[in-house]
Amino acid sequence: MRRRSVLPLSIGLLTAHLAGLSVARAEYAPKGKRDPFVPLVTEAGQRIHPPGLDEEVSEGVAGLSLQGIVWDPNPKAESYAVINGQVVREMDEIDGMKVVKIEPMSVTVLVEGQPHELALHQPEPEETKSP
Repeated sequence: MRRRSVLPLSIGLLTAHLAGLSVARAEYAPKGKRDPFVPLVTEAGQRIHPPGLDEEVSEGVAGLSLQGIVWDPNPKAESYAVINGQVVREMDEIDGMKVVKIEPMSVTVLVEGQPHELALHQPEPEETKSP
């Protein structure tokens, strides 16, 4: 059995490099969508909003953003909300505000003693195209 030599391959690569040939670099064109190669969470676990993120968030009270709600109608169960990338329950305090009430489509918070409602955005119904 004859061993193949890597010398011709090495010489070819070196020659191509010295000749100024380079490998084309691929670039991602998001076309209005989020770049899938940009992380959505920091190493510390905080949610981030990179450019091109195509989700709606509710902003308006002291920079608070409501991203989601997990609501349980059972009064003995706990409901959760995601505000500024942090999961919170009723009576939790974060970023200088207190979560007072979590409802199916909104969260009431106290900021400097004043109640404010953060509401989830409803997606606009898409029009169906007829062929």
